[in-house]
Amino acid sequence: MLTHYATGIILTQAFVLLPRSGNDRTSLAVGTAYGIATAALPLLVMFPSMGYGWFGLRSGDAARLNRIMLLGHAAFGIGIGLWAPRFAARQRPDHASSSAALSAGMTVDP
Repeated sequence: MLTHYATGIILTQAFVLLPRSGNDRTSLAVGTAYGIATAALPLLVMFPSMGYGWFGLRSGDAARLNRIMLLGHAAFGIGIGLWAPRFAARQRPDHASSSAALSAGMTVDP
């Protein structure tokens, strides 16, 4: 279970640090899509290593197993989609220094 939490922390950090085009903001939809995309790890790595086969097809109840896993990963994605913008601002020191300079009335060159 500790490995699962550590993997989640690493994947969340990767999501926060991913370069983005446009306004450089994350959204609920992007977070949810990312969370569902992380479901590829258990489907293609974890389930086969546990003897369930690709996509859990040898588990006896693959549809139920996949539904539960996809719902869990969608919830993970929703969580990081909602919270990542708050953490992303803390991760970028250039953002913090620009904000501090602007609040002090200084101009910041791009």
